[in-house]
Amino acid sequence: MQTTYRLNAQEISDAFLQSLKTLFAGQEIEIIVKPVTDNRLDETTILAQTTLADEWESPEDQRWDNLL
Repeated sequence: MQTTYRLNAQEISDAFLQSLKTLFAGQEIEIIVKPVTDNRLDETTILAQTTLADEWESPEDQRWDNLL
């Protein structure tokens, strides 16, 4: 499973980190942090993300939704 989060640095809380630990319990994970240079998304990108999210909804994704 791969998940991408887009948020401001100030939004990283202990609760967010705990939810990551819960979601990926028992797994080795890789965290990559980079600044976002373009906050605008074109229609194609938004459509692709929405379509993929609908098609790839898994039990793990549903667990994450419940944690939020």
